[in-house]
Amino acid sequence: ASFAIPFLFVLPALSLGLGISFIDAPLEYVILRLPSLIMMLVFYYHVGGNTFIGNQFWASLFPVYLKAIFLALMPGKPKYKVTPKVGTGKRDTMLIIPHMLIIFILFTSVVAYLIRSGFDVLLSINLVWVSLMFFWFYPVIQKGLTKE
Repeated sequence: ASFAIPFLFVLPALSLGLGISFIDAPLEYVILRLPSLIMMLVFYYHVGGNTFIGNQFWASLFPVYLKAIFLALMPGKPKYKVTPKVGTGKRDTMLIIPHMLIIFILFTSVVAYLIRSGFDVLLSINLVWVSLMFFWFYPVIQKGLTKE
């Protein structure tokens, strides 16, 4: 998950930046994929106790998973550190930098493609996925920008 999620989040930017569609029939793909996407969201909603927040946090934890993988691959054991269990009263802005970077890349690629090629099927399909990614990141970014 730590490698797949950032790749999936940046895939629309690659598609728009390179001006290529990774699928042969994009309109048919959306028509056929949309019902499964809706059913998947409904499933996650019900499994998550009639809320998306748990799934949104899970999808947004990719930087933590990446850090854990790199620490595990390093020679020697990482030093154990006890984390405070009480709110510190400060913002955790540094923790959302990867999320903000991905959102910046996606927003820039959408605007650049719109200026270069105008609104077309490729942009509309990628806008669906970009919107979904913003939805997944929203609670983590909101928590990182507000004080505890």
